[in-house]
Order: sequence, then structure tokens, then C-alpha cells
Amino acid sequence: MISLNENDKIATGSERACYIHPHDSTKIIKIVYQQSQTTNQNTLEYKYYKELEKQGITYSHLPKCYGFVETNLGQGLVFDYIINYDGTPAPTLRNAILHKKITQDEELNLLHDLKTYVDNNQILFRDATTVNVMYTEIAPHIYRLIIIDGLGPRRENFKFFLYKYVTPYLTYKIKKQWKVFLHNVQRSKTQVLDK
Repeated sequence: MISLNENDKIATGSERACYIHPHDSTKIIKIVYQQSQTTNQNTLEYKYYKELEKQGITYSHLPKCYGFVETNLGQGLVFDYIINYDGTPAPTLRNAILHKKITQDEELNLLHDLKTYVDNNQILFRDATTVNVMYTEIAPHIYRLIIIDGLGPRRENFKFFLYKYVTPYLTYKIKKQWKVFLHNVQRSKTQVLDK
């Protein structure tokens, strides 16, 4: 049993909270604190990661998933903690844009790199927001965008079946969500201009 407390918490979403693993600072634990009536996001995300594993994807732009652990707050799902090469916290893409840490040319290159990864590995980035992507310095002055959340379908229903077995449908959805993501990138940039 792993004991978590508020000091370990690093982020809170609409259904899950993220905690630094108290025994391994290179990992985080996602805990469901508000489950919807039909879906446990940890269970769904774990199943989606298992599907990706079967495809033999690389984890260059995703954290690895290590499975479930028992905690004092309930069952948690363990992932790599995405930080900079020097151990400092990596900002979200949204924060990098808002604080003007990323140039226009670098943004275009990083987005192209991420899109190539998503397309080649058929990654469904469902919740395609700039807060679900980290702007990570993987080596001195070398950056990469890493998707940390919002992967796979929202529910285990007929669409889940379509994503899994009907490739044209999955490809269509991936393209659609990428457009949503680019729109959200532009919105973040507009917020910078409005300040």
C-alpha cells in the first residue's frame, strides 16, 4: 500500500489527480477522485495503452504506463513523470506559449514532429488541449512535445470498437482531433496577444 498526501499532488483534472510517486520520483500516480457513472478513466487509459503496446509503438512522445498500484486514496495508475533532462519540471505547451518560451520556428518543427509521431503510430489524442502536452527539454536546448493525458476513447462503447478495428474511422478521428489541437494552440497564442 502506497501512502499519498497533498504534498505529493502535482496536478488535478476534472476526474483524476496526479501525485509524484513517494518511492520513485521518476514516476507519477494518477488517482480517480471523481468517476463518471459509466467510465473509470484509469481503466480505460490502461486498456488503450495495452492496445498501443500490442502495436509495438515507441514512447518517444508518450510516458510509459507501468500498471496499477494500491494507495490509501484507491487504485492508482503509474506513469513516467515527464520532466526536463536536468530534473526540473517541464512546462505544459500552453505555459510555454503564454510565457513566450517557444519561438515560431521551433513551434512549427515540434508540431510537425508530434504530428508525424501521432500519424505513424495511430495515436488517438482525444482531449487535444495544450495542457495535455509537455514542452520538454530532453537535452540542452533540444525540446520535444510529449502527450501526457487525453489519449484513447472517452468510453468503452461502440466507438471504442470502431477505433480498435476500423482503421479508416480511427484515421479520420486522428485527423479531426489534430485540427482541434492546432486550434487550441492558436487559442493559447491569442491569449498571449491579449495580455
